[in-house]
Amino acid sequence: MKKSKKAKNETVEVFSSPVIYESPANNSLSVTKTEKKRLRRLEEAQFDKVEDFFHWLLVPYFDELSVGLMLVVLLFLCQFSPGFLQSIADLAFGGPVGPETLAIVGILVGGCVISLKHLFLSGRKSEFDKRAILLTGISLSVVAGIYGGSSLLKEQYRMLVLLGYWNIFQGLLALFFYKFEFLSDRDVDDKDFSPKEVWANILVIAFLFSILHFILQLRWIDTFSICVFYAANFSNYLARKIASGKSLAKS
Repeated sequence: MKKSKKAKNETVEVFSSPVIYESPANNSLSVTKTEKKRLRRLEEAQFDKVEDFFHWLLVPYFDELSVGLMLVVLLFLCQFSPGFLQSIADLAFGGPVGPETLAIVGILVGGCVISLKHLFLSGRKSEFDKRAILLTGISLSVVAGIYGGSSLLKEQYRMLVLLGYWNIFQGLLALFFYKFEFLSDRDVDDKDFSPKEVWANILVIAFLFSILHFILQLRWIDTFSICVFYAANFSNYLARKIASGKSLAKS
């Protein structure tokens, strides 16, 4: 009987111990909850990636990087395409030159200068700067998209024809977004791009220009249209990749 009593006491001591006993059923339930949370987080991350992809695909970026790259392409065309300046004069001043035409040209030139200033010099952008950058980017994208896209439809390369249709669509989409205020000067960021991000994009745009202009020997408007497509859709993507690589290297 004493032995039995001792065993009983030991049993009581074990169950009154502060150590938490986790049954297999509870452990299974805990794992299930953890798995559910993990799967929910994965689903949310996948949804964010899909949303980011469509945003990147449909909504062009207009900031000092993308607009500055468009200006770099214009400078390349001035240097290497003899008929470019005359074509621009015909396009801008083909009709009677009035105040509206001069105002549009002034905004484009001013926006390009402001974009270059903020591309190479750090500093906060004023509301006027943001508006000028946005209007310049949209104007150049519309010209490259609609006028340049229509020209690409005449090319012999099938891929360029498809890109022409896409550029026309994106040019019209840029107008739609601006008209209904999906794009505004609030979308022009105050963040500065690092020299590495800027020069990497300039090298890419120079390489792309060289292939299109010297190797494929496309018309200047076709070259401009494709380079603007890169600037508006891919330049920020490359800059983000470089920035994330730098942050990973620091950590």
